[in-house]
Amino acid sequence: MMTGADEGLDILNTAGDVSAAREHLMRELGRAVASKGAGHPVTGVLHRNLAFVLQAAGDLASAEEHYRKALEILTPGLGENHPETAVALNGYGQLRQTQGHFAEAKSMYERSLAILQANGAGESLLAARSMTNIGRLFHDLGMLNDTAQWYGNAFQVYERELGTEVPDTAGSINNIGTVLDSQGRTDQGLAHLEEALAIYERTRDADHPDIAQVLTNIGRILQSGNRCAEGIACYERALRIFASRLGEEHILVGQVSNNLALAHAAGNDPQRARHYFDRALTIFRTQLGERHANTGTVLNNLAGFLHRTGAVDEASAMAGIALEIREERLGHEHPVTAQSMETLALALVAQRRFDQAEPLLTEAAAVFVRTRGPQHPEVGQVHMNLANCLQALGRLEAARDCLTRAVTVFTDFYGSHEYTAQANDNLAAILLMLDEPEDALRASSAALSVYRSLGCRGAALAACLSNHGAIVSALGEDAEAGKSLREALSELDGGTGINSTALRACLLNLADVERDLGDLAEADRLRARADALFATKDGAPCLHA
Repeated sequence: MMTGADEGLDILNTAGDVSAAREHLMRELGRAVASKGAGHPVTGVLHRNLAFVLQAAGDLASAEEHYRKALEILTPGLGENHPETAVALNGYGQLRQTQGHFAEAKSMYERSLAILQANGAGESLLAARSMTNIGRLFHDLGMLNDTAQWYGNAFQVYERELGTEVPDTAGSINNIGTVLDSQGRTDQGLAHLEEALAIYERTRDADHPDIAQVLTNIGRILQSGNRCAEGIACYERALRIFASRLGEEHILVGQVSNNLALAHAAGNDPQRARHYFDRALTIFRTQLGERHANTGTVLNNLAGFLHRTGAVDEASAMAGIALEIREERLGHEHPVTAQSMETLALALVAQRRFDQAEPLLTEAAAVFVRTRGPQHPEVGQVHMNLANCLQALGRLEAARDCLTRAVTVFTDFYGSHEYTAQANDNLAAILLMLDEPEDALRASSAALSVYRSLGCRGAALAACLSNHGAIVSALGEDAEAGKSLREALSELDGGTGINSTALRACLLNLADVERDLGDLAEADRLRARADALFATKDGAPCLHA
């Protein structure tokens, strides 16, 4: 028979109704205090369950108060090694993790699991919750292999005890999907998340917060895979659910607002992006504080957005604050701390402070390798950025080595992908500067082959064609160079959002080729057109031979 304490959690879990669950448990708690006394174990269980509901509602201060009262009652009343005490420790650990106290949370999770194991419940559903929380903690700490192991252990328990067509197992599948995504295995991650969503939609109401959570995770993958419109649709549905069920100021509303800001920034809607960044920042500062890791995340993302919109000085200052917060809350050896190093470094590069940017990028690369593994895409991306910085410092050999590594990472991980093509194209440019035109041609041809196989058009293909033409021209094959450069110019003339630096470089390269081919009038016309352009600083890496 279900008790009043159990009914409160059932209202939360089944219906997702935080307000009704809170009212029910507060009413039951009042009855228990009146009938059994303030120190009775039943009262302790009600404090614990109410704390869990208050945490779900985003009222962290009240939740902490009730978790403490629960442990003060249950530990002496039932014993420090009783399963009910273990459940309270597990819930309190979740709260402390949310508040950013990771060491405390880890200790509580491990103690909770040890109690259950000592009581012969080490493979129970209660133990699976502790396993899940330990996995989530490791995920927050960037320890992905440990995360995958704990999530996998929890899933085995849920599947064995409950089967697959239940919400708890769907939640476990969702968790595995998130770590696969973090490991760069996005296709597998998306498949797991879509499976979890399908189960939730068969077993939960359409506006249940569990559905919103998995929609948020799916949106993140779709957005990163250049499917911004689909990602935004997932985020907007999740936001409506969270705001309706949990309130406009809930932490989860802040998290989805941050994701929506990134998606709108990627979709070239800066006004909406800034709106959602500001909304997320306000929620996190109010609910979690100025120095919480989530606040640092929004500041880091907002700094990247400001950089892309030209507010470089503001971006640099904000990225510095984000890095300080992440170092303080997550530690130096964490991948998101490395992301903040990279964000700050890119802002410094935009300010032409290359000597300050280089050590940050070098350290970010080292942290990514240690925490993500040497073949993770973030390792390739940071080496691309480091190469650009080293090139600006005149260290071309070091830049070549970085780009060679980026090519290897992207080729091994993605195969034919735009990142692979871009890395090869940048490598070709450096190799030509080092007077290695044959190697440059191989890299350029590899880049061009990938772009064509993917059906890419526009600025990226044009930059590659322009570089290819410059390399072929340096090898004395002007007729072939002319073909590449004319195709590049056609792509640039027919595209939108093309920067003037890329266009000017292509015009100058083609002018030189036309001059070498003897068409001086065409060369003069192209050069005059190039001279009429204002060379911007943010152009693609096109060469002028």
